[in-house]
Amino acid sequence: MSDAPLSPHRLADAYRGEIYCGFGERDEHASPAALAALSAALEGRSNVRYHYRVHPGAEHGYALPDRDVHDKQAANRDWEAIFGMYERVLKT
Repeated sequence: MSDAPLSPHRLADAYRGEIYCGFGERDEHASPAALAALSAALEGRSNVRYHYRVHPGAEHGYALPDRDVHDKQAANRDWEAIFGMYERVLKT
């Protein structure tokens, strides 16, 4: 999150549909303040359904199987959330 014009929280009016984000608890690129700003920008809007999960102990890049920080449980939880989202959105 930043003050840049293309920062995700500044584009919230343009989003449509559903957004899921998974974050590692130890991700230096996803600070609690950044997650709070993103939530404040996206939650409770009529144009988007936003939900996220912070995975305890997970590092940045946890979902990539070839990385030394890979967290299979966290990645699998993300995939469950993503496939659930696809099923909800694409069935309608």
